[in-house]
Amino acid sequence: MIKAYVGIDPGKLGAAACLTPDNIYLHDWKDAAAAGQKLAEWNAQFELRVAIEKVTSMKTDNHAFAFRFGVNYGIWQGICAALGIEPALVHFSTWQSKVLPGWNKKGVDNKKTAMEVVRRIYPATKTAIYMQKHNGRADALLIATFARGRGL
Repeated sequence: MIKAYVGIDPGKLGAAACLTPDNIYLHDWKDAAAAGQKLAEWNAQFELRVAIEKVTSMKTDNHAFAFRFGVNYGIWQGICAALGIEPALVHFSTWQSKVLPGWNKKGVDNKKTAMEVVRRIYPATKTAIYMQKHNGRADALLIATFARGRGL
């Protein structure tokens, strides 16, 4: 079976990206049922290695935002558990420090930088179309790229 790497950005406007040797598949977060169905489809086709961005709340986050973010994070973990997949939980600073140039510098827009990096790494694919707006897609694809590079 073909090995594929899945990166998951669990945010409210998050996404999942499945990176195979021949293709890239993207899925925007809609709801738990759609996410579960998509991950199940990928799991039936490929030997999946899944990396989920590990989320934590920050002192500057309001409670409602932190709660919503945590719910999606838990949903993705539950989907993986239901499918028998043990995901790698990767803190945003871990993957961003490896794939985003200047990720922690003052004035750097990490979302814009993520889209630029995706366009540079995958120029010959249809991802340029997908990256016209940031919807968690770039982050998800870069998390998958990070997982593949680390052999997670």
